[in-house]
Amino acid sequence: EILIEDVRGGDQGLSLEAIQQIIIKQYLDQSGFTGKIVTQVPHDLITTRYMDFPTNSKKKAEQMTPFMLDEDLPFSATDTHILATYFKNPQSQLSAIAQITQNTHFNDFYNMLKTNKTLPSVLNSELSVFQSYVDEVKFGNHFCILDIGHAFTKAYLGHNDRIISNHISSIAGKKIDETIASTYGITEEEARIYKHEEAFFLTDRLIEEADDDRKNFALLMKKNMMPLIQQLRRWILGYRIKTGFSIEKIYITGGTTNIKNIANFLMEHLEIEVERLNVANISKFASGREKASLTTAYICAQSIKSKLSPVNFLSRQYATGIAHGISLEDTFFNSYRVLAIVGLILAGLLVENYIFIAGDIKSFTKVNIKQLKSPDIGLSSKQKKLLRKKPETLQKILDKKIKTQIADLKSLKVSPDNNAVKPLSILSEKLKNNENISLMEFESDTFETKAKIKSESERELKQLKNLLKNLSVDNLKITDDKDNTVIVTFSGN
Repeated sequence: EILIEDVRGGDQGLSLEAIQQIIIKQYLDQSGFTGKIVTQVPHDLITTRYMDFPTNSKKKAEQMTPFMLDEDLPFSATDTHILATYFKNPQSQLSAIAQITQNTHFNDFYNMLKTNKTLPSVLNSELSVFQSYVDEVKFGNHFCILDIGHAFTKAYLGHNDRIISNHISSIAGKKIDETIASTYGITEEEARIYKHEEAFFLTDRLIEEADDDRKNFALLMKKNMMPLIQQLRRWILGYRIKTGFSIEKIYITGGTTNIKNIANFLMEHLEIEVERLNVANISKFASGREKASLTTAYICAQSIKSKLSPVNFLSRQYATGIAHGISLEDTFFNSYRVLAIVGLILAGLLVENYIFIAGDIKSFTKVNIKQLKSPDIGLSSKQKKLLRKKPETLQKILDKKIKTQIADLKSLKVSPDNNAVKPLSILSEKLKNNENISLMEFESDTFETKAKIKSESERELKQLKNLLKNLSVDNLKITDDKDNTVIVTFSGN
């Protein structure tokens, strides 16, 4: 939390908005923050109108909006920046919250943001942020959200998920600082510290029971707040006249609501239940007295993810193209950099494809052609040519041959024990799934079996001998022959 007056120093000519942008700029420079920046339009630049349309068509309502506003505004609607949020009302027609700012005044604020290099991703309003919040929460009653800040007090009155009216007052924490400072002859900075640490409100009954010092201070605080109480009564009465319903509960927030016993004080003088505005999950980011001060900022940040997004004044002629925090001056450079990186990646893929992968494919194809030429596989010349043109078709042919061989081997396994071909089944079982070993000759009768087996390499030959040594047969004999070939003999079948 940064106090405005601490940044202002002795320069009383600085506006609140200018000080806020100084703080934001300092933070951005010091932190290197690159995320999404959300800023709110100053309330004094915006006027609000609550509108009802004789239609349920949003397109027609949008066309009617500037003409209806032209009759109600003290200035021409043609030179304004209008943002409206449309809702279905109980009559199944459309209503809207229209927020209007004059282009001449808004241009100055917009250019100040650009000059300060703090032009945000989203430029919304506090009203639209709270409308997004109540749409998400759905209070279920006639409510008033009362935000008592340092410079202003803002009230949002509505029902369930709709804000129906809003008001603003200059009676807030700063007025209390000034009153305490002038009454006790201290500086406003000292008064502000005293307000946060020691100030309190008392109900009328407690004032009567208090000692003189506490009574005098409580009466001072009451006198300071009664103008705001009178304004609140008028706002609540106006709501009842407009809707036919009374406000059922007031939810308070803002730094000034940290003053002790303020909820009971408001409840006594407004005769309406008052409680603090408890926002879900804010405790993860703020604790204690900070919660009330940071509630509006937290709701503003969370509203970006809400179903009903707050209005963004950076639209139409003020659209910047930085909805995700990328400044316009960097857009071309970033696009060029991305294209360059993509080009390098594509070039790398092409090199890999045409040099490395193509070479691997060529080598793989040569090996497979050599294997396919083996007479053991039994392919015709026409079938061998399918490797290059239609490998899928060749695969089906080979799969069919493999299934046939597997079926033959299974039939051999279940043959009678005196079957002369049974030794072949024993050898095949031991040497299966090895494409580098070929059975060149095989002889078997009732007394002896002889097989000539060839290996493609010395390494495979060594592995072959190890496999043959583990055959479960009688009188096994393994003899080396030429060209990586061995002759195996054993007795019985």
